[in-house]
Amino acid sequence: MRKLIQLAMALVVIATAFTLSGTVHAQSTPPATQAATSGALSITALAASTPDLSTLAAALKAIGFDNYFDKNGPYTVLAPTNAAFAAALKALNLTADKLLADKQTLTRILLYHVLPGSLQAAAFSKNSGSKVATLLWGGTLTITADAKSVKFNKATVTTADVEASNGIVHVIDQVLVPGDETVAPFADFITFKPGSKDLLTIAGGADNLKTLVAAVGAAPSVGSYLSTKGASFTVFAPNDAAFTAAFTALKTTPDAFLKDTATLTTVLALHVIPWPYTSKVLAGYDGVLTGTVLTDTFLRYKVAGGKISIGGGINIVTADVLASNGIVHIIDDVLIPPSLTAAK
Repeated sequence: MRKLIQLAMALVVIATAFTLSGTVHAQSTPPATQAATSGALSITALAASTPDLSTLAAALKAIGFDNYFDKNGPYTVLAPTNAAFAAALKALNLTADKLLADKQTLTRILLYHVLPGSLQAAAFSKNSGSKVATLLWGGTLTITADAKSVKFNKATVTTADVEASNGIVHVIDQVLVPGDETVAPFADFITFKPGSKDLLTIAGGADNLKTLVAAVGAAPSVGSYLSTKGASFTVFAPNDAAFTAAFTALKTTPDAFLKDTATLTTVLALHVIPWPYTSKVLAGYDGVLTGTVLTDTFLRYKVAGGKISIGGGINIVTADVLASNGIVHIIDDVLIPPSLTAAK
């Protein structure tokens, strides 16, 4: 119980540090090619307007995350039905009122049901057997999928691909309960403090990120998105040498790359996760997937010899540059979506 309380206290730090202290502002439109989904309602509004998700909606409101998930994203929410919550309460010997009043434990559970990125069921089906990271630091879910179903741990998706304006909702038949794997990294959040400068200011002041700064400047929707007030990101920032190599791989020139706004936006979106992850958290994600801002796209991590690589061999060379709105990890190559390399 003591561990649970300590862990829950750490989650409260997240809520305070990133989203719940002060006013939450409206989000800028995410970059077009990674397309926030076309649903008219936000994730929060969708839950609130769906009778069978009323317990989830009440839970989000109880911890103040109704505001956060109304304004930010894109996120994928695994939404337990009212019946799923009722079964969980019975198993835990709790009433709904008691659970809603325990904001610390409730926050921990709810973050375990949210993944960064807008991810349809088909994207998970292609990665059956893999683990995927949630917003709960250190918390992962195992994907099991076949032609008939998609499961996360033991919870089955009963209604898939419900589109929201800022993500995707998949209705599930069980409440997911995080285990002890989240305890160690979450303890670090008690002392975690964001930096004083925002992401774009940090990039602009770095000598080895000039190409990245030019790229963001040439893709206004990306810069606007990363300036969203109240949101927090992980940015994998390729250094200048990485971009030079990427131009060769893409068979393009720097000028042509910067003028091709659609391609540029797609590439940049793959380098952003709409939630902050420190290198210590990522170091626990060997073989684990995280969603990105690019729709239906994952990054997979490999951890060996104390080093973290992404996407099949791209290395983090400078970790944990803390910004007021997220974390920058400088990398030695550019992440290129397979669709672009196939087209070249």
